[in-house]
Amino acid sequence: MLRRALVIGINRYPYLEDSKGKSQHLTYSAGDAEEIGRVLSKYGRFQVTRLPETFTGDAMQVDKMGLVDQDTLETEISQLFNPTDGYIPSTALLFFAGHGLQGTLPPNEEVKGYLATSQADNECKYAVSFDWLFQQLIASPVTNQIVWLDCCHSGEFTNLFAQANAENGGKTNNVNRLFIAACRESEIAYSGIGGHGLLTSVLLKGLDPAQNIKGEWITSTSLNDFVHTESRIDPVINTFGQRFRSNCYGEQIDFWQKLGEEVRGDQSPPDAGESISSSSQNQFSALIADKTQDFVGREYVFNAIAQFISSQPKGYFTITGDPGQGKSAILAKYVQDIGCIAHFNVQVVGPKTAGEFLKSVCTQLIDRYFSSSRTLPSNATEDGQFLGQLLEEVAARKNNKPVIIAVDALDEVDSNSDRNANILYLPPYLPEGIYFVMTIRRGVEVPFITYTPQDILSLLDYQEDSQRDVRQYIQNRINGSERLRSRIEERRETLLEFIDKIAAKSENNFMYLRYVLEDIEKGLYQDLTLERFPQGLQSYYEFHWRRMGMTATPLPDEKIKIVYILGEVRQPVSRQQICDFSGEDTRTVQTVLNEWEQFLHELEKDSQKRYIVYHASFRDFLHRKDILEKTGVTIPGINQLIAKDQLNKWRNRRRRE
Repeated sequence: MLRRALVIGINRYPYLEDSKGKSQHLTYSAGDAEEIGRVLSKYGRFQVTRLPETFTGDAMQVDKMGLVDQDTLETEISQLFNPTDGYIPSTALLFFAGHGLQGTLPPNEEVKGYLATSQADNECKYAVSFDWLFQQLIASPVTNQIVWLDCCHSGEFTNLFAQANAENGGKTNNVNRLFIAACRESEIAYSGIGGHGLLTSVLLKGLDPAQNIKGEWITSTSLNDFVHTESRIDPVINTFGQRFRSNCYGEQIDFWQKLGEEVRGDQSPPDAGESISSSSQNQFSALIADKTQDFVGREYVFNAIAQFISSQPKGYFTITGDPGQGKSAILAKYVQDIGCIAHFNVQVVGPKTAGEFLKSVCTQLIDRYFSSSRTLPSNATEDGQFLGQLLEEVAARKNNKPVIIAVDALDEVDSNSDRNANILYLPPYLPEGIYFVMTIRRGVEVPFITYTPQDILSLLDYQEDSQRDVRQYIQNRINGSERLRSRIEERRETLLEFIDKIAAKSENNFMYLRYVLEDIEKGLYQDLTLERFPQGLQSYYEFHWRRMGMTATPLPDEKIKIVYILGEVRQPVSRQQICDFSGEDTRTVQTVLNEWEQFLHELEKDSQKRYIVYHASFRDFLHRKDILEKTGVTIPGINQLIAKDQLNKWRNRRRRE
């Protein structure tokens, strides 16, 4: 389900003055907002927006020196609770740390409370009133509404809802709310305790998943109780005389599960995904880490998934796209963030059969939803019968929470492994509360029939969003690499010009960017202007093919043969194995490995380096008819070389036996 948070931490207040005329800047508010945002994102998979924000290192953070004006604050709060982008979150959370103000309004000189923007002055001009915020929540279509205010006079906001609740007889209109304020309407909110405001420090403590009872949920009710208890018994809070105000309305809102005492001591709490999906994370941890490196954006995909899950009782959600557009990276990030059950089909060096899928997913379901005494039956991988039965049982145990199973790369599944049934034996019917989120290459048809709700998202339909993410990816790579910045300066390009040109050349393909930015960083192709760089991923492969002399006269048959062998092997192979397959010496093979290293995945096994093609799109290039015709190579011929060597080795072993 889609969960959004807006965390606001304002330190700079140039127009608020104390009795001596000095600006009342703050020290801890930005840090409070950043830490709350980090916890929400890490453990609850909230999509976090920061105000004010800045880019530091490789991530957005709350800007300690930034300013927030009234228009910006009101716009962002309005978009949080009353979004106009078509995606209504199931949960919307507002956190504010900064100055809270009180002022009087004519004609009755009634005292009102405000959130102070950086424009605000002592007369509350350009501040945002609690009344306005109250009306935003009343008009909001969001089911779960959360507001945490760590500022002076914030109790007035909770009073507004307490009064409204009493007037309507306690009716919640099916809206669930949690409001926590740092103090009563007439009080000051203090900060500086452990580098945080008093309320923020208590919230962080109450939200900490490393609490005593493993498996229990941190909820709006438990957090509300925790805040009330801390307000009574914490000696530091009592010293300041500050009284928190906290109220829950409607049903309980779940945040995340407690991890238990085993993460205390010298261990740091693991990420949410690692804690709740250890089996999938362990099996595919290296793949997930690789795919999510330098990941940016794609919020439109995550929003669409969340919208599908919140609007449908069950179903299949499928992401389609071209090679290199980031389908696997999106799914890996989704798994990493929410910790769902997951299976990645990998055409090389990994699982790709229906039996492997059934074993992986059924094992994960048993590990998560049943006692340790339950085991996988021997017939579980024969067909989809046991998976269907297991999903029915899980649906009865899911405790009103969706069960999400992520499956990557349906196009890479061994087509001979599911005996004319649905691909991977995926059930045509699903119990309520069961959802599959899958990826497949555009244009690939696989056997799949379902009678449950399904939705297909094509990445090609989101060119504008993809372009924005591509530009952010390039910017992040520039920010993280001094060498790349130096190469751009050597080209006498401004950063904006460089980003514009490379983004246009990429055609929104992240695999293209991965290769090209690495090449530029290494100082390759300095003789080419950016305008002469190849357009798109396949053109880049052809460009590199020519630059490596693969179209020279006479053709470098030895090198071509070695590259094609690397494209056809289905398991990582050592340099010696490549020599054996090709009949070439180690020097020639090593030269090819060096020239094509960015397209290869290097592994170490039995103290030997082994190599395999990194991405299926390069194999597609090698299989192109025009490339094959120019090289004189045939794919069956390459496979015969590999098979012949394997057969000879088998015969030699038999003779020795």
